[in-house]
Amino acid sequence: MKFTVVIPVKDESFCLKYCLPSVYALHPKEIILVMEQRFQDTVNTAKSIARQFDIPTRIIEVNVSENWANPHAYARRLGFEAAETDLILTIDVDKVADPNIPKYFFMIDGEVKLLSFREVPLGLDIRNHIKNVLQALGYARSFGGIYLISKKAWQETEDPAGAKKVLMSEDTYLHKQLLTKFRYRFIKRTKNLCLKSDMSVRKQFLNGVECFKRGENFYKLLLSSFLYFMPIQLLGYLYAKRKYERESASDRGKGLHW
Repeated sequence: MKFTVVIPVKDESFCLKYCLPSVYALHPKEIILVMEQRFQDTVNTAKSIARQFDIPTRIIEVNVSENWANPHAYARRLGFEAAETDLILTIDVDKVADPNIPKYFFMIDGEVKLLSFREVPLGLDIRNHIKNVLQALGYARSFGGIYLISKKAWQETEDPAGAKKVLMSEDTYLHKQLLTKFRYRFIKRTKNLCLKSDMSVRKQFLNGVECFKRGENFYKLLLSSFLYFMPIQLLGYLYAKRKYERESASDRGKGLHW
Protein backbone atom coordinates (compact mmCIF):
# COMPACT_ATOMS: atom_id res chain seq x y z
CA MET A 1 0.00 0.00 0.00
CA LYS A 2 1.59 3.27 -1.15
CA PHE A 3 1.74 6.20 1.24
CA THR A 4 3.60 9.46 1.81
CA VAL A 5 5.11 10.56 5.11
CA VAL A 6 4.88 14.27 5.99
CA ILE A 7 6.99 15.69 8.84
CA PRO A 8 6.90 19.36 9.86
CA VAL A 9 10.25 20.32 11.42
CA LYS A 10 11.59 23.33 13.31
CA ASP A 11 14.91 23.46 15.20
CA GLU A 12 14.95 19.80 16.23
CA SER A 13 18.16 18.15 15.04
CA PHE A 14 18.38 15.84 18.05
CA CYS A 15 14.88 14.37 17.57
CA LEU A 16 15.32 14.15 13.80
CA LYS A 17 18.23 11.71 14.22
CA TYR A 18 15.81 9.23 15.80
CA CYS A 19 12.53 10.06 14.07
CA LEU A 20 13.68 10.04 10.45
CA PRO A 21 15.39 6.60 10.37
CA SER A 22 12.29 5.08 12.03
CA VAL A 23 10.16 6.55 9.23
CA TYR A 24 12.42 5.18 6.49
CA ALA A 25 11.97 1.75 8.09
CA LEU A 26 8.24 1.96 7.23
CA HIS A 27 9.12 1.91 3.48
CA PRO A 28 6.89 4.77 2.27
CA LYS A 29 6.73 5.81 -1.36
CA GLU A 30 8.17 9.20 -0.42
CA ILE A 31 9.02 11.38 2.56
CA ILE A 32 8.33 15.11 2.67
CA LEU A 33 10.08 17.27 5.26
CA VAL A 34 8.71 20.79 5.59
CA MET A 35 11.41 22.77 7.37
CA GLU A 36 11.93 26.36 8.45
CA GLN A 37 14.73 27.98 6.45
CA ARG A 38 16.19 29.78 9.45
CA PHE A 39 17.26 26.51 11.06
CA GLN A 40 19.93 25.47 8.54
CA ASP A 41 21.69 23.12 10.98
CA THR A 42 18.52 21.04 11.18
CA VAL A 43 18.08 21.18 7.39
CA ASN A 44 21.64 19.93 6.95
CA THR A 45 21.03 17.13 9.45
CA ALA A 46 17.97 16.04 7.46
CA LYS A 47 19.93 16.03 4.19
CA SER A 48 22.72 14.00 5.77
CA ILE A 49 20.29 11.34 7.03
CA ALA A 50 18.35 11.25 3.74
CA ARG A 51 21.52 10.45 1.77
CA GLN A 52 21.78 7.18 3.69
CA PHE A 53 18.49 5.81 2.29
CA ASP A 54 17.11 5.07 -1.18
CA ILE A 55 13.56 6.29 -0.51
CA PRO A 56 12.72 9.56 -2.34
CA THR A 57 12.90 12.46 0.08
CA ARG A 58 11.80 16.03 -0.56
CA ILE A 59 12.86 18.86 1.71
CA ILE A 60 10.64 21.92 1.42
CA GLU A 61 12.22 24.96 3.07
CA VAL A 62 9.77 27.64 4.14
CA ASN A 63 9.62 30.91 6.00
CA VAL A 64 7.06 31.26 8.77
CA SER A 65 3.85 32.69 7.32
CA GLU A 66 2.44 35.70 9.18
CA ASN A 67 -1.04 34.63 8.07
CA TRP A 68 -0.89 31.47 10.20
CA ALA A 69 -1.10 31.45 14.01
CA ASN A 70 0.62 28.05 14.21
CA PRO A 71 3.72 27.46 12.02
CA HIS A 72 3.29 23.68 12.33
CA ALA A 73 -0.23 23.90 10.89
CA TYR A 74 1.13 25.82 7.91
CA ALA A 75 4.05 23.43 7.37
CA ARG A 76 1.98 20.27 7.74
CA ARG A 77 -0.60 21.42 5.21
CA LEU A 78 2.07 22.38 2.68
CA GLY A 79 3.31 18.81 2.98
CA PHE A 80 -0.19 17.42 2.52
CA GLU A 81 -0.67 19.44 -0.66
CA ALA A 82 2.67 18.24 -2.04
CA ALA A 83 1.99 14.53 -1.34
CA GLU A 84 1.65 12.32 -4.43
CA THR A 85 -0.39 9.58 -2.73
CA ASP A 86 -3.86 9.65 -1.21
CA LEU A 87 -2.66 8.01 2.01
CA ILE A 88 -0.57 10.38 4.13
CA LEU A 89 1.13 9.44 7.38
CA THR A 90 2.10 12.52 9.35
CA ILE A 91 4.35 12.35 12.37
CA ASP A 92 5.78 14.96 14.71
CA VAL A 93 9.56 14.99 14.78
CA ASP A 94 9.70 14.12 18.49
CA LYS A 95 8.19 10.69 17.78
CA VAL A 96 9.86 7.40 16.84
CA ALA A 97 7.54 5.32 14.63
CA ASP A 98 6.51 1.79 15.53
CA PRO A 99 7.59 -0.40 12.56
CA ASN A 100 4.29 -2.32 12.77
CA ILE A 101 1.92 0.57 12.03
CA PRO A 102 1.67 -0.03 8.22
CA LYS A 103 -0.17 -3.30 8.86
CA TYR A 104 -3.14 -1.23 10.09
CA PHE A 105 -3.36 0.98 7.01
CA PHE A 106 -5.96 -1.32 5.42
CA MET A 107 -8.46 0.08 7.95
CA ILE A 108 -8.79 3.23 5.85
CA ASP A 109 -11.95 2.45 3.90
CA GLY A 110 -15.21 4.01 2.70
CA GLU A 111 -16.16 5.53 6.07
CA VAL A 112 -12.90 5.56 8.03
CA LYS A 113 -10.52 8.20 6.67
CA LEU A 114 -8.23 8.71 9.64
CA LEU A 115 -6.21 6.42 11.91
CA SER A 116 -4.56 7.70 15.09
CA PHE A 117 -1.77 5.64 16.65
CA ARG A 118 -0.97 5.25 20.33
CA GLU A 119 2.23 6.73 21.75
CA VAL A 120 4.28 5.67 24.75
CA PRO A 121 6.49 8.09 26.72
CA LEU A 122 10.24 7.94 27.02
CA GLY A 123 11.38 7.80 30.63
CA LEU A 124 9.33 8.65 33.70
CA ASP A 125 6.61 11.19 33.03
CA ILE A 126 3.65 10.78 35.37
CA ARG A 127 1.20 12.60 33.10
CA ASN A 128 2.06 10.53 30.05
CA HIS A 129 2.13 7.27 31.99
CA ILE A 130 -1.39 7.86 33.34
CA LYS A 131 -2.54 8.64 29.81
CA ASN A 132 -0.82 5.50 28.56
CA VAL A 133 -2.51 3.29 31.18
CA LEU A 134 -5.96 4.75 30.46
CA GLN A 135 -5.47 4.21 26.73
CA ALA A 136 -4.35 0.62 27.24
CA LEU A 137 -7.49 -0.04 29.31
CA GLY A 138 -9.68 1.54 26.66
CA TYR A 139 -10.84 4.45 28.85
CA ALA A 140 -9.10 7.18 26.91
CA ARG A 141 -8.33 7.88 23.29
CA SER A 142 -5.89 10.36 21.95
CA PHE A 143 -5.29 12.17 18.71
CA GLY A 144 -2.17 13.80 17.42
CA GLY A 145 1.53 13.13 17.08
CA ILE A 146 1.23 10.38 14.48
CA TYR A 147 -1.79 9.64 12.30
CA LEU A 148 -2.82 8.48 8.83
CA ILE A 149 -5.31 10.37 6.66
CA SER A 150 -6.84 10.23 3.22
CA LYS A 151 -5.74 13.31 1.29
CA LYS A 152 -9.03 13.45 -0.60
CA ALA A 153 -11.02 13.36 2.65
CA TRP A 154 -8.81 16.07 4.13
CA GLN A 155 -9.32 18.30 1.09
CA GLU A 156 -13.07 17.72 1.26
CA THR A 157 -13.35 18.75 4.92
CA GLU A 158 -10.52 21.27 5.35
CA ASP A 159 -11.44 24.75 6.58
CA PRO A 160 -8.49 26.93 5.43
CA ALA A 161 -9.65 30.08 7.22
CA GLY A 162 -10.22 28.23 10.48
CA ALA A 163 -6.91 26.36 10.27
CA LYS A 164 -5.00 29.63 9.97
CA LYS A 165 -6.40 30.86 13.28
CA VAL A 166 -5.64 27.79 15.40
CA LEU A 167 -2.87 28.57 17.87
CA MET A 168 -2.67 25.20 19.65
CA SER A 169 -3.81 21.64 18.87
CA GLU A 170 -3.89 22.18 15.11
CA ASP A 171 -4.01 18.42 14.60
CA THR A 172 -7.08 18.18 16.86
CA TYR A 173 -8.73 20.85 14.69
CA LEU A 174 -7.98 18.78 11.59
CA HIS A 175 -9.41 15.73 13.36
CA LYS A 176 -12.67 17.49 14.19
CA GLN A 177 -13.06 18.76 10.63
CA LEU A 178 -12.63 15.23 9.23
CA LEU A 179 -15.22 13.90 11.67
CA THR A 180 -17.86 16.18 10.17
CA LYS A 181 -18.12 13.67 7.29
CA PHE A 182 -16.00 10.63 8.14
CA ARG A 183 -15.06 8.29 10.99
CA TYR A 184 -11.72 7.58 12.61
CA ARG A 185 -10.14 4.72 14.51
CA PHE A 186 -7.67 4.81 17.38
CA ILE A 187 -5.05 2.04 17.22
CA LYS A 188 -3.94 1.29 20.76
CA ARG A 189 -1.74 -1.72 19.99
CA THR A 190 1.09 0.38 18.59
CA LYS A 191 4.02 1.77 20.58
CA ASN A 192 5.25 4.92 18.92
CA LEU A 193 7.86 6.41 21.20
CA CYS A 194 7.44 10.02 22.36
CA LEU A 195 10.89 11.52 22.97
CA LYS A 196 9.71 14.50 24.98
CA SER A 197 6.72 15.84 26.87
CA ASP A 198 5.49 19.10 25.32
CA MET A 199 2.89 20.16 27.88
CA SER A 200 4.71 23.08 29.46
CA VAL A 201 2.77 25.52 31.63
CA ARG A 202 2.38 27.87 28.67
CA LYS A 203 1.15 25.13 26.35
CA GLN A 204 -1.29 23.85 28.96
CA PHE A 205 -2.78 27.34 29.25
CA LEU A 206 -3.03 27.87 25.49
CA ASN A 207 -4.53 24.41 25.06
CA GLY A 208 -7.25 25.36 27.55
CA VAL A 209 -7.98 28.52 25.57
CA GLU A 210 -8.26 26.50 22.36
CA CYS A 211 -10.57 23.99 24.06
CA PHE A 212 -12.98 26.79 24.92
CA LYS A 213 -12.83 28.21 21.40
CA ARG A 214 -13.63 24.75 19.97
CA GLY A 215 -16.62 24.41 22.31
CA GLU A 216 -15.22 21.50 24.32
CA ASN A 217 -17.40 20.24 27.17
CA PHE A 218 -16.30 21.85 30.47
CA TYR A 219 -16.81 18.75 32.60
CA LYS A 220 -14.88 16.57 30.16
CA LEU A 221 -12.03 19.08 30.26
CA LEU A 222 -12.21 19.20 34.07
CA LEU A 223 -11.84 15.43 34.24
CA SER A 224 -8.97 15.47 31.73
CA SER A 225 -7.16 18.22 33.66
CA PHE A 226 -7.50 16.22 36.88
CA LEU A 227 -6.45 12.86 35.46
CA TYR A 228 -3.44 14.18 33.56
CA PHE A 229 -2.23 16.67 36.21
CA MET A 230 -2.80 19.69 33.95
CA PRO A 231 -4.50 22.33 36.15
CA ILE A 232 -3.14 25.18 34.03
CA GLN A 233 -5.18 23.85 31.09
CA LEU A 234 -8.32 24.44 33.15
CA LEU A 235 -7.18 27.97 33.98
CA GLY A 236 -6.76 28.67 30.27
CA TYR A 237 -10.29 27.47 29.58
CA LEU A 238 -11.74 29.63 32.38
CA TYR A 239 -9.72 32.65 31.23
CA ALA A 240 -11.09 32.32 27.68
CA LYS A 241 -14.63 31.88 29.00
CA ARG A 242 -14.37 34.98 31.15
CA LYS A 243 -12.92 36.98 28.27
CA TYR A 244 -15.80 35.90 26.05
CA GLU A 245 -18.37 36.87 28.68
CA ARG A 246 -16.78 40.32 29.18
CA GLU A 247 -16.67 41.06 25.47
CA SER A 248 -20.22 39.79 24.96
CA ALA A 249 -21.48 42.04 27.73
CA SER A 250 -19.72 45.13 26.34
CA ASP A 251 -20.49 44.53 22.71
CA ARG A 252 -23.47 42.22 22.31
CA GLY A 253 -24.10 41.08 18.76
CA LYS A 254 -20.47 41.18 17.68
CA GLY A 255 -19.45 37.96 19.40
CA LEU A 256 -15.95 36.90 20.38
CA HIS A 257 -12.89 38.47 18.77
CA TRP A 258 -9.53 36.74 19.03
